[in-house]
Amino acid sequence: TLVLVIGESSRSDRWQINGYSRETNPILKEAKNLVSFPDAHSLATNTPQGVNAIMKYLEHQEYSSFIDVFNKLGFSTFWLSNQGTRYEIINRVAREAKKSLFSDDLRRNKLGNN
Repeated sequence: TLVLVIGESSRSDRWQINGYSRETNPILKEAKNLVSFPDAHSLATNTPQGVNAIMKYLEHQEYSSFIDVFNKLGFSTFWLSNQGTRYEIINRVAREAKKSLFSDDLRRNKLGNN
């Protein structure tokens, strides 16, 4: 199982697992086989551009994201988004996953935490 969590607006220097003094992610601290990238930086200051920069090669927007690569390798792919469905670039990338779920879906169907 491979889980990739993208925190396009999260600062790695504020994560406990990267040396921050406060307990900002105590559950992750206990995770085995966790790989963190403390020197990663966002290429944008907003979610749509940030996700686009992470998921797609800037000069080749016509190509699929790496989700398509995992699909072709036989992985089950899921896109779980806290952003809702208001950003088309996020929707486009999410459609590449075999299954997707947005926070909007949870609110509309009264599933999960509102």
